[in-house]
Order: sequence, then C-alpha cells, then structure tokens
Amino acid sequence: MRIIVAILACALASCGPNLGTHRLVSARSASELPAAVSHSRHDPGYVVLTFDTNADINADNINALYAEARACDGSDAGRMTAFGPFTDTVAPQDLPLRGDRAAVSRYLVYLPVTGEVWGDRGKDGKTPVIGTFDLATNTQDICFNLEHTGYPAATRTGMVRVAALVLKRAIGAPAP
Repeated sequence: MRIIVAILACALASCGPNLGTHRLVSARSASELPAAVSHSRHDPGYVVLTFDTNADINADNINALYAEARACDGSDAGRMTAFGPFTDTVAPQDLPLRGDRAAVSRYLVYLPVTGEVWGDRGKDGKTPVIGTFDLATNTQDICFNLEHTGYPAATRTGMVRVAALVLKRAIGAPAP
C-alpha cells in the first residue's frame, strides 16, 4: 500500500529531475538549424537564444527535453515553433546527449523568424493552422521554458521572458 501511495504522490508532484532556474544570456541570428535537426525546414532564418541554468540538463535521469515558446500572454494562438535544447558547441547536438554525460548548464534554442502556429490535432487527424508569427513585426515578449518528459507528468522549468526588442535586434529588424 505504501508503494502505491508513493507512486501516486510522485505522479501528482511531477517527480522528474530538477531543471533549475534559467536565464537568457544572448540572442543572435543564424541562417540554418543545427545538423542534429533531421527534417527539411526552409525557414528564412532563426534567432538563436543562449540560456544558462543552475542545473545539469545532461544528467543521467534526464531522458527527453523539449523547448517550448509562446507569446507571454499565454494564448494558444501565441504558440511558436522552438527547436532545442542543443549544446552550446561549434556543432550543436540535441540535449541530453546519449553517450556523453558531461554536465551541461548552457544551452541553445532556435526560433524561426517566421512560422505557422498549429492547433491541437482534431478528430479527423488533421492539425489546423491557427495563426502565424513574424519576429520582425512582433510586438509581444516571448516566453520560453524547457519540458522534461518521461514521467507520469512532465516537469517544466519556469518561463524565461525574452523581450520583443531583443528578438528584433538579433535579426536586425527595426525597433518600434
């Protein structure tokens, strides 16, 4: 009985590993995604955000990490595509790394400059487009977090707010 109670408590409390506190270090532009991304996107460029954390996001107990991005107003229409996290290296790799368990506390997230926002998959199996985004004309701050899956409930970091002006400067767009 104690084991069942412990499992239920863990499930309700999201007993995943501590992902720490995160902070934006820098933002810059890039023309391509890292080679570690295996698909054929042809976006007109990316904003590469570098984050620091006080946690090891390459630890043994971390098995799947995903970057999430959305307008800070929290609306579904404000969701954006985000790729990462990746190592902050010359040839960025997906985190966590499978063969190397060296501690990682700095990572990269790639955000397309423009893109479509997809809704939830409908009963017909199709995923509708519910909006678009363009960082060159965007006036809202963007909020980022990491999600760790692999537990009964996902563990998420706190949101990190990135000012719209920081994103505009990274891609060379005029400030409002």
